[in-house]
Amino acid sequence: MSAFNWIVVHARCPSCGQQTEIRCQTHVASTHAGDARGRFHDREYNLGEKMFWWPETDARSHEWRSNPGLRESGDDYEDEACYATCSACRAALCAVVRFRGACPERLLGVTTEENWPVGYER
Repeated sequence: MSAFNWIVVHARCPSCGQQTEIRCQTHVASTHAGDARGRFHDREYNLGEKMFWWPETDARSHEWRSNPGLRESGDDYEDEACYATCSACRAALCAVVRFRGACPERLLGVTTEENWPVGYER
């Protein structure tokens, strides 16, 4: 079973056209492991909110990426296409979120799931 977290964004739904809350499933900074605060999965975050993760002093802190092999080692960000759902119409969506370290920095775009952006893993 895969570990994941949730990123909540506010954007216009490409399906119903409403400006609404969109809940995005991410594998960034997600594992069944954890620390005294609990496991690092199934938590909800907003853009700009640092995710619970290993401290930088821990050797595992660099493992926050959902797919470490996609970026050069010097890059401190990752763009992930996330399964997402519109809170207004429940449409199945895809949201591309930029993460810098273990922090969802910004929403890069939202589309319907059937129009998943080329070049991003599902």
